[in-house]
Amino acid sequence: MKNIIIDIHDDIINNFEIFEIPFILTSPKQPINFIKYLYENNCQKQFIKISRIQFSLPHIVDYNVLISLLNLSLNNNLQVNFSFNDLAKIIGYKYPSGIIIHRIKYAINALLETNININDSICFSILSEVNYSLTNSTTKNLNHIIFNKYFYDSINEYYKKYFNYELYQQLNNGIAKRIFPFLNRKRNNNTKLTLPIETLYNLIPHLILENKYKKESIKRALYALITVNFIQSFEIHNNIIECVF
Repeated sequence: MKNIIIDIHDDIINNFEIFEIPFILTSPKQPINFIKYLYENNCQKQFIKISRIQFSLPHIVDYNVLISLLNLSLNNNLQVNFSFNDLAKIIGYKYPSGIIIHRIKYAINALLETNININDSICFSILSEVNYSLTNSTTKNLNHIIFNKYFYDSINEYYKKYFNYELYQQLNNGIAKRIFPFLNRKRNNNTKLTLPIETLYNLIPHLILENKYKKESIKRALYALITVNFIQSFEIHNNIIECVF
């Protein structure tokens, strides 16, 4: 298990929304349970720390569960009631098994145990409470989670405005799943977007650390976004990406 401290370019981290903080891993090969990003803001040293005490930070499978729970939340309600069968089907499992339900519970626990600390002034988890029913929890809406209020308030409008759940379900590429809401926000309804490839690296913890193949990983993610008609085309020259929507 790795603990990582990373110096990151300040104009990149300062332009992230809460939902874009890189708290999701996309590679199971390198489990990480602590990442600290160091940057400067107005000549002041700042940091963002993402941590989980014993286990690895959430993986893309856990992110699928988070997105499905967000999709279930109604009328800005922090509490989401669910059955495991229904939640599993929303995530994309046609025939939920005991193994799948166990994996969903693991994901929910990962979200509960992950903490995000911004300069020791704002500290929050993704979920603040989890409650599983002891009876009929598989088929009836007797289970519930409660989103952390700060996290939910910070991302609710972002999620509604920039996230496309149907598109998300079509994607199999984990990096594409993480970068498309960011690209959607940055393009601001324009048909073209130009940005440094480093900006996308910094959305994905493993790409920050990887010296080889990270450009290829971004290319594969962008090609995946072409297949679901999110972007029409892209070019990369001198580490600058231009996307056409």
